[in-house]
Amino acid sequence: MCEQGILMGRDSQKKHFPKPRKDPWDPSDFTASVPIESGIIYTKVSGPYTAKDRKLWPVLVHHAWQNDDLLAAEHTIPIAKISKLFSEHGGDNSARWIWDSTKRLAKTQLEWVSVSQRRKKGIGFSVLLSSAQIEKDEPTGVFTLKYTLPEPLCNLLKDPEQYGRIRTQLLLSLSSKYTISLYEVLTTIINRDKPEMEITLDTLRQWLKVPEGKLTKWHHLRQRALDPAVEELNSRSENSGFKVSYEVNRGPRNRVESLIFRTLKTKEQILEDQVLLQSLHQGRREQLSLFESDEYDVITPEARLHQEVLRPLRDDDFRAQIRKIVPGRDISSLEVDWLMWAQFKPDFPPKNVQKAFMGFCRKKGPASRAD
Repeated sequence: MCEQGILMGRDSQKKHFPKPRKDPWDPSDFTASVPIESGIIYTKVSGPYTAKDRKLWPVLVHHAWQNDDLLAAEHTIPIAKISKLFSEHGGDNSARWIWDSTKRLAKTQLEWVSVSQRRKKGIGFSVLLSSAQIEKDEPTGVFTLKYTLPEPLCNLLKDPEQYGRIRTQLLLSLSSKYTISLYEVLTTIINRDKPEMEITLDTLRQWLKVPEGKLTKWHHLRQRALDPAVEELNSRSENSGFKVSYEVNRGPRNRVESLIFRTLKTKEQILEDQVLLQSLHQGRREQLSLFESDEYDVITPEARLHQEVLRPLRDDDFRAQIRKIVPGRDISSLEVDWLMWAQFKPDFPPKNVQKAFMGFCRKKGPASRAD
């Protein structure tokens, strides 16, 4: 299985299926994420749901998945927990809004088309929530939301062919409904070998969830929806892990025929992915050690190169020299910082890795009180 499959979920085997990362309730943790099946992201959606409802639903999915793998009949959350999370990102966070939002989600229907690796094609539809109720515990006065997710939708989420990994806190903090839609779509391409996609204007309107009859002219769509969404996403690249650009393809009479979207990962995201892949690789090695098999080797050439580059830095005598240069500093953290910086230089890897790292450490110097 390739690294793209691990990062994007192109392999639906149970042992590889995607899981949420971290807790969805920490508003400062922009790495917490939940995988959403691409068919849901690209789908036709009809119903009364709002942009804020679209933020609540991934939170409910993230919470359900964290607790019981999306299979339990009912999930519960204290209303105060939802209110606190949404208050961190501004706007209405009242119990009344939460109740009204769940009702809108229960009335919102999505349709999807799926093609499995077993070459079975299918179409389906579902509402986003199948039920919800709010209960009050009289002794404590605590209000609790209880809700259920439709089983067909759970199965699609749990065993996807391809998915986008949605960063929950980033989604909550986005201001425009068009930015939300564009972000969801782009999460499905950022890990491709060639991270780009070409789509028609009609498809773009569908994916951005532009209301019927609105923004029908290209310059209106661009000025009021697309460009503001791209600008907001690029201003949040430190949280999303990528930047986005697009190219306009024009045909006869200068008519816009399609757009090509391209994403570029940040340096920090590239390093994070490499660490993840190395971790997955190590875990797989431990599982397969009894069989002495390389069948599931998932480490990338880049990650393997980085392992080789870092090996000379792990020499005990060399580390002793580094400790004298940077007393008080975490050497492992310095190695990561150096690799993040050095890997994008044209002469990487350097001929003398130890000398290059030592020069980097001398510039850093000893730890100060601020460190």
